[in-house]
Parts: sequence; C-alpha cells; structure tokens
Amino acid sequence: MATAKRKAPPTHPTVWIGLGLAAVGLLVAMFAYSGTRVYDITYAIIAVVGAVVALAGILLAAWGRAVMSARAQRSRRAFTHEDSLTLTEGVGAPPTVAEPPSKKRFAFKKVDKAPLERLQLECPECNTRFQAEGRRPFVAKCPACDHQEPV
Repeated sequence: MATAKRKAPPTHPTVWIGLGLAAVGLLVAMFAYSGTRVYDITYAIIAVVGAVVALAGILLAAWGRAVMSARAQRSRRAFTHEDSLTLTEGVGAPPTVAEPPSKKRFAFKKVDKAPLERLQLECPECNTRFQAEGRRPFVAKCPACDHQEPV
C-alpha cells in the first residue's frame, strides 16, 4: 500500500537569519576564547557578546519555525474543512464521527447510602396510628383513609 509523502512546510526567512546569527555568535565566542586572548578581560566581554548573539539567533530561528508551523497547521485545517465540504455536496452536513447505536454503555448504579427507617406515625386526618418504612424522603400512606404525607 502506497503512502502519501508529506511535504515539509516552507522555511520562514527568520529561521535562516537566526541560524546565521547563532553561527556568527558562536564563531565570535570561539575567537575570543582561542589563543592568548583567553587571558584578556576585553575578549571575555567579546565572548559574552558572542554568546548573547548566538542565543538571540537561536531564539529567532525557533520563533520563525513556530510561525511556519502555525501557518501550516491553519492551512491543513482549512484543507480539511474544504475536503469535508466537498464530500458532503448534496448531503447538507459535514460528516461526523458518531458512536454506533450498537455500542454497549456501562450503566453506573446509583448507590443509596440512606438507611431504611421504620417510623411510628399518626394520621392527621383520622388519627390512626400506623408504621411506615422507607428511606428519607418518602411518602407515608395511611392504611385507614389513604391520606398521603411526605416524611
């Protein structure tokens, strides 16, 4: 099976400028630390300047790479959207990835932690005493007159 080759996104000019700055900065730092110049304080400052230029070049190259990566990603998203629209011409909606109706779901069982209570109650309608049992809140029903009272 053949696979499509991915084309690398074009390189932003700041990447090349940053790599050039990094190379120049490293060359300046190496020059300042070679030979007898290593003992001169002036060349130590030049070496630090070379290191700063190299760091700036590295950061500039990284920024340019990030810019092109973001542009390539936006471009791919646009192509994906256009492709989905061409696939759905006449259908009216872009394709979705929906779960099949035959997918089995795990049903979580509700755990009721309230204890079962047995209460001695008196009906407010007929004054009959009776026992009601259940987990609060529940509705107690009088056996004599069928009056219901929430408990």
